[in-house]
Amino acid sequence: MKKIITTALLVFIITINVTSQNDIIWGIQGGINTNLLNAEGVTESSYRSGIDFGTLIEIPLNSNFSFQGELNYHIHNSNGYEDLIGGGGGYKVDYKFKIIQLPVLIKYYPFKRFSVEVGPSFNFLIDDEEIMYLPSGNRKFRGYRKDFYISSVMGATYSIGKGFFGGVKYFKNLSKFYNDNTINDQELKSYHLIIGKKF
Repeated sequence: MKKIITTALLVFIITINVTSQNDIIWGIQGGINTNLLNAEGVTESSYRSGIDFGTLIEIPLNSNFSFQGELNYHIHNSNGYEDLIGGGGGYKVDYKFKIIQLPVLIKYYPFKRFSVEVGPSFNFLIDDEEIMYLPSGNRKFRGYRKDFYISSVMGATYSIGKGFFGGVKYFKNLSKFYNDNTINDQELKSYHLIIGKKF
């Protein structure tokens, strides 16, 4: 897992270094998100908020299109009610995931300050924690989800001026997220509200 993350970080850094400073725009960004986990055996799933922060590079391809790569740290919080394996059910569960996201996006500028973007995100799960609230006391579970998965990303960004921008993004997993092949996969969705500055 550490080797995968290290490799991803090196690729991101090398991309920055091999691109001339005249062609590249880099920036920082952060914001809040709201997340939902849909899964077999989980009822009354509800959105909860988390945070994001990271960096980006944007490489113009022509007057209307550009490439954008990002490196983000994403904290996912959501909850629901889940059956306990072996019997019993209806217990509240909090899901807390810490994820490194590497979106690779194509941006289209229909107007000078406004862009829409789409592409995949390559995600590395750093921490996977469930907290189940039982009458006998809380129980924690880890290791039920994959270390790596892929999401689709859609979003839009508006340039406010002087390098500052605001945007929204939507992430949904495309590849399998849950380790157990005997049940249906889990659906991980998140909406992001972002602000940042480009230099």
